[in-house]
Amino acid sequence: MGREYYHDAITDRSWRALQQLRAEHRFVLIGGWAAWVYTQGPKSRDIDIILDYSELERLRVRYDVRKNDRLRKYEIKRDGFDIDIYVPHYSTTLSVPPDRVQAAAQARLGFLVPPPELLLALKLGAWSQRKGSPKGQKDLVDIAGLLAVAAPERLGPALTAAGLAPERVGGILHALDEARAALPKGYEVRRRQAGRDDRKNS
Repeated sequence: MGREYYHDAITDRSWRALQQLRAEHRFVLIGGWAAWVYTQGPKSRDIDIILDYSELERLRVRYDVRKNDRLRKYEIKRDGFDIDIYVPHYSTTLSVPPDRVQAAAQARLGFLVPPPELLLALKLGAWSQRKGSPKGQKDLVDIAGLLAVAAPERLGPALTAAGLAPERVGGILHALDEARAALPKGYEVRRRQAGRDDRKNS
């Protein structure tokens, strides 16, 4: 699993767009860029955010926001990347409901992001839906990085505390087992050691 995944020109454009969004709107960052906030690993192409309907209406003033009923989200198409927008109650495809993510969000590197365990759960949900695809492979890279900073043993309790039903918690924990099995042998151990070393040097 390499250090970078997408072409620098695309991730640079995506990063600039994310910086502009941060200056203009309030949202919780999820997806690959949120994983990058925690791991400083491979950068993301698409931008994934959760926001309220009032903020969505403010976005519509400046951007061509389109509704995607099939995937239960809103989208902004940019040059080489997408901005995917999730809102409470409507966006039911996330493994953790948007309002639960918003309630638990914390500040890190100037962004509001989910705690590591909830972000890991979101990534596991995305990976479960996209296994075998290029995006699914990037999800697995992000999951591997998050395993260095999240506490997998706290994943179940964190999801229960967020109000998820037992069957949904069980499904996410099963996805965690599958993801670990899909990682190269010893990769999680190396990532967790790297995470400890990074924290010592920070």
